[in-house]
Amino acid sequence: MGATYLSRQKGRNKKVNTELVSDYRYISYRNLIRKRELFGMDFLFDEVPNKIVPFDFQTFLNCNEQFVIGTTDCESGQAIYYNKAEHGNDILKIIRASSSVPFIAPAV
Repeated sequence: MGATYLSRQKGRNKKVNTELVSDYRYISYRNLIRKRELFGMDFLFDEVPNKIVPFDFQTFLNCNEQFVIGTTDCESGQAIYYNKAEHGNDILKIIRASSSVPFIAPAV
């Protein structure tokens, strides 16, 4: 997650992607069958950043760098861009939306 760079949490992404990848809630056919998502989106965008490997929201929101996330409107197919300055409080929901791929994860 590029946001981790701005939160100044060196090693956080590596920890999430190497230590949690064996957890079925991260990625599994079980998720695909039960929830129709290969990646456990609730796990990745709620449990991990809020409980398991906490994301430093304060540092992220207070950094001077700009952060822009691109998403696609499912109905029109148009690109929509969100920036940290205006949408910082909803950042995980927006990153989740930008990570949702048809047939692999539900739309947000």
